[in-house]
Amino acid sequence: MEQTIRNVFMVLVAFLWCIDISHAQDRIVKGTVTDASDGSGLPGVNVLLKGTASGVVTDIDGNFSINVPSPEGILIFSSIGFVTQEITVGNRTTLNINMALNTKQLEEVVITAVGIERDRKALGYSVESVGGEDLLNARESNLVNSIAGKVSGVQITNSGGQVGASSRILIRGAASFLQNNQPLFVIDGVPIDNTQLFGGGQNNVNGTGTGDSPLFFGGTTNRVVDIDPANIETMSVLKGASATALYGIRAANGVVLITTKSGQKGSGPKISYGFNYGFSNPRLPEFQDAYAQGEDGVYESGLPGGTRGFRAFGPRMDTLRLNAEGEYDPNGTLAPSYNNVEDFFRTGQTFDHNFSISGGTDNSSYLLSYSNKNERGIVINNDLDRHNILAKFTSTLGEKLDVSTSLNYIKTDMNSITEGNGRQSYLWTVYGAPVSYNLRGDGPNDYLNPDGTQRLFREDRNNPYFSVDNNGLQSAVNRFLPSINLSYKLN
Repeated sequence: MEQTIRNVFMVLVAFLWCIDISHAQDRIVKGTVTDASDGSGLPGVNVLLKGTASGVVTDIDGNFSINVPSPEGILIFSSIGFVTQEITVGNRTTLNINMALNTKQLEEVVITAVGIERDRKALGYSVESVGGEDLLNARESNLVNSIAGKVSGVQITNSGGQVGASSRILIRGAASFLQNNQPLFVIDGVPIDNTQLFGGGQNNVNGTGTGDSPLFFGGTTNRVVDIDPANIETMSVLKGASATALYGIRAANGVVLITTKSGQKGSGPKISYGFNYGFSNPRLPEFQDAYAQGEDGVYESGLPGGTRGFRAFGPRMDTLRLNAEGEYDPNGTLAPSYNNVEDFFRTGQTFDHNFSISGGTDNSSYLLSYSNKNERGIVINNDLDRHNILAKFTSTLGEKLDVSTSLNYIKTDMNSITEGNGRQSYLWTVYGAPVSYNLRGDGPNDYLNPDGTQRLFREDRNNPYFSVDNNGLQSAVNRFLPSINLSYKLN
């Protein structure tokens, strides 16, 4: 009996000893988290026991209390804008932490010129940046149009709705009445030409191509259309003369600074491919289709000798009868109705392909990319085909010397239609043609008469199908943009 009581007593002592050990290991750790800069308590700091889902958040005064099961437990203190800390608890039950600001997260760095990085807050002038993904998502054939609405104080004016149409950019308005007010474009530290060369003329209504009226103008696009947004890492817009002193007088109207993509040092080969398809259709105004050409309810064909055939105030289409020569005949057949506006336009299509391979070693990086943009406009014979090849290499030579080389080859072929605001404008003719007149005809060249002249519903305008076939501008541009940058850190 005595032995039994002794055994029960020993088991009870061992049980109580285990409870005491468990209580000693699983204890409450309390403390305060403060800002290292001024010693004030930091609310909302996450306190997490590493390797578990157990955690708490500091109160308004920075105080916390958390259960830690063992001395080997590690507490992680984290908060946005502060350096994350990991603390081993050990035998402590009180833990006070000072958290320092994470200056790398709070300070925004921008590139100002020739690869120089500056803290945005340290600049004495205005600069705004646009990421490459934002530019790419705009899906514009002209890079200038991709900036519209993304940078304050920048005005974008598009010359028209054609594929590859020229665009004008002004930063903080015009500074001169006589000189060019557009900014300087710089790619990887090298200024590039964004010149637009104007030219044009017209073909006369006889189809001989000898007209010289100043009412009809045409022009090539601005050359930034050659730059592919898929190759851009960031774009910075520097505003004002003080922001562009490094580039001289050419930058008096501001600078659009473009930094192309690079490979990443210390990473293995990375291959990427992107494809995008888009289509577009014009938003057309409504046109009446109830009345034929003529005036005061009287039909007039507008053939040579006619003076009112261009107006759509003739008889109703459901009562108009014509003979085989297209003249009014009450005993003729019911006149057909033509949808000249919708038949003239087509569905525009865009195909974008981009392929790249990049990578690097501990001291170097590389990037090779190829992209192709093929765009078909909503008007016949308006097309753009652009090929872009970029090769870029960077290397660190020693502790202070960096070398970067790049070569960008661009081939841009574009067909555009001469436009203008006159009687020879193809849009004016399309919109003004009566529904009783067939502009296109029944075949690809039915806009011509047997003698080679144009078929016209009025004598003082071109047939729009003749215009888009003969009043066009073609450009074929091969462009090389090489650069070599050497950077040496003096301090």
